[in-house]
Amino acid sequence: MTSDRLRRAVLRWPVPAVLALAAVVGCSGGDGAPKDDPGLSAGQVCDGLFDEEAGGALRRLADDDRFGDTDKDFSVDKAVRPDDLGRFGTGHSTCLVYPESSEEFAPLVQIDFSLVNGAFAIGDGVQDTVSYPIGDRAATTGLNMARIYFKCPVKDGEKTSPYIAAHLRASARQLRGEHLSGDRMAVLNSAARRVARRLDCLDTANLPTTVPAPSREQ
Repeated sequence: MTSDRLRRAVLRWPVPAVLALAAVVGCSGGDGAPKDDPGLSAGQVCDGLFDEEAGGALRRLADDDRFGDTDKDFSVDKAVRPDDLGRFGTGHSTCLVYPESSEEFAPLVQIDFSLVNGAFAIGDGVQDTVSYPIGDRAATTGLNMARIYFKCPVKDGEKTSPYIAAHLRASARQLRGEHLSGDRMAVLNSAARRVARRLDCLDTANLPTTVPAPSREQ
């Protein structure tokens, strides 16, 4: 992570985390400068959510091959807990990915998961919607959104939620490449497959290893 974005991220951190960071920086070298951070590969960020196809898509979207992540607490095991699947922005179920070379405060992509009772409409009647034969419903909308609904029953207290929704939000002004829809869907499909595998529902989720051609565009 670049120093400018780090300073802005620190403003949101609790005091103990800031003190810990200060200790690390203070011990980083004789001249007081922090050691160079080479960043992470696409396959390393967010607890390894991204397979080879998704890693290539992420590198194209970022025009970078190294990444940073401020949400060090993210893990697949935490993301699939019913308490975290049931709500957004908990810090456990949200994956935030930053190109290592970026000075932006906003992440390139943000991915989260939630429990839902049905495969709801995605972008019906909305311009620039591209649908894919993935899960029960899958589409990208506009320049910054993608969503997949897939069957994966999860018991939440006394009830069972039949579907999981995987959401991707992107910073449109940071996106690069010529295949923005397909690359966004490849990134999200890989993340959904990892969650489905962890919950033992991959066989029925209809999440292919390779993203197929779109089934509809509008």
